Amino acid sequence: MKNRGIKLFTLLVLMAVIFYGVAIVNGQVRKIEKVNPQMIQKIRPVMMGPKIVINRVPLESPQGMKIFKVQTLQVQQDLIQKLSVKHLFNVTPVSSQPVMLRARMAPSRVQVYASKEKAFTKLLVNQDRGHIDLMPDLLKLEKVKVKLLSHTVAMNAAMKYIAEMKLIPQDVSQFAPKNVITLGMSTQGQGNTVAATPKLQSVAFQRSIEGRSVLGNGSQFTINLGDNGNVEGFQRKWNRLAPDSTRGNIAFRSNDEVYNRIEEILKQQFQGNVEIQVEKPQLVYFGDDGQFVQPAYVFKANIISNEGKGKAYYAGVVEAMQNPPELLFEAITDRILPETPTAQLTGMAVRKQSLPDPDDPTVGRYVVRQDSWDWVDDANDFKRGLQNGHCGGCPAITFPQFYWDEPRVFTTQDNAFADQCNIALMEGHGNHWLFTTRSNCCDVVFLNDGAQPGYGGHAGGQMAYLILKGCDIIPSPIELPNWPDPWWRIFKGLHQAIGFRTTMFINDNISYIFGYYLGRNCRILDSWFYATNSSASYHWQRSHGGEVTGFGAVVMIPGHEGDGIYYTAPAPDATSTGLTIWWQY
Repeated sequence: MKNRGIKLFTLLVLMAVIFYGVAIVNGQVRKIEKVNPQMIQKIRPVMMGPKIVINRVPLESPQGMKIFKVQTLQVQQDLIQKLSVKHLFNVTPVSSQPVMLRARMAPSRVQVYASKEKAFTKLLVNQDRGHIDLMPDLLKLEKVKVKLLSHTVAMNAAMKYIAEMKLIPQDVSQFAPKNVITLGMSTQGQGNTVAATPKLQSVAFQRSIEGRSVLGNGSQFTINLGDNGNVEGFQRKWNRLAPDSTRGNIAFRSNDEVYNRIEEILKQQFQGNVEIQVEKPQLVYFGDDGQFVQPAYVFKANIISNEGKGKAYYAGVVEAMQNPPELLFEAITDRILPETPTAQLTGMAVRKQSLPDPDDPTVGRYVVRQDSWDWVDDANDFKRGLQNGHCGGCPAITFPQFYWDEPRVFTTQDNAFADQCNIALMEGHGNHWLFTTRSNCCDVVFLNDGAQPGYGGHAGGQMAYLILKGCDIIPSPIELPNWPDPWWRIFKGLHQAIGFRTTMFINDNISYIFGYYLGRNCRILDSWFYATNSSASYHWQRSHGGEVTGFGAVVMIPGHEGDGIYYTAPAPDATSTGLTIWWQY
């Protein structure tokens, strides 16, 4: 009877808590504060952590490696004059304003120069850091027959241009062309195909110090060559380096300390029941456009999940020193999280209550659930890039939707969600013509499904640009000869679908610079391939035979190579115009 009485008492207490919001504490009845239901979506779910598999083999010793101070380059006006003559842009900048860079809190001044017709940004010059982005014009190249050079001749042409324009000063480092990325194009109509034609070569340079590779923003240079080696553009994210004479003996981490740091980083970044297999870290010099370049280990992690729909990868870097001059990874503790999609309203009802000015592009961001926090950080980076790059006098950019992704967002309720916005960013795992909305396994959107809706003004929506940030989602003619199949149905006013034809890193750190270019009124097509070329992780993989190459692809309505985000009027249906694809290889 005593046990039965205890059970009855316990049951009554539980009922009081559930139905009356009270509890008995130290013999007294106390009221429990109720949780605001609107705050529940902001509480991170507690999940099983990842299983991390590391074969702790001996690492290459960093003994004898040094620290180098960063000295920013000055951009002289005579260089701007030379570039304006060669590349036909207005020598008077259209704006000069402070902009917050992704990696640092201190603002930098960026001058922006417009193309001759003043339609798009042609040149961006960071006056404080000395970085230069000379944008190509793929719309022009689309209209002409291009003869590309052999890789060896292309590398020699790029070196000659650097010397002629004095783009890289001498310092303690060396540089050399490392690889060549080609940009191809093909157009297909209903029943006929135009053969794939190469349009551009990007010569990527590798920096080194005493034979050791130097990676990171601040040590990257790429030159774009068109017909017969004509320079169409370049990216210079380059600092001058000098030895740091203030440092005495450098204490380096032990092998176990390096591996422990890798494990710590991965546990901070991943949630859910996944297995993460870490490959052997490689010793390099690394700097992220800060104040120093230092010894570091870069590593690639393979993310394995049950019933995974595709491969997934993470790229990381760990300081080799016990007391590094700068941290190369800092966990984000105050990230802004997506919300859970609201119950469906009719598309028109939602649109009426949230439409901005018709000329102002709207951005929706949709993030895979129960996976790495890097997807969330990437979506936030994209927003910050758009905001910081927003050009004076351009239409306002608004961000009405930031949701955890679900299939209905892109399928049965797309008019209330993804297709309500002019720009839709999907962050999640993928494979050919599909992406997941939960982990790397589940709640899949199949773009080639017969029930998949079209997007854009001719389908009752607003979408003009679809950004698919996941592996392999946009196959090129290299992967599939029937590459256009799903896009005939999807392009119903949509201008472009932007993504990858190969595997990518979930933390490739390109969405900030991509958003920044777009906000600055650079063409989307030019911006995307500049962004994929800007990743230190992809540069390393492409240069050293890695499998995660981050090669981009863009499907579009023919003739829309010149589009920027401030042009959101519906494009024609694909069935009436055909489809064009651009891809890197």
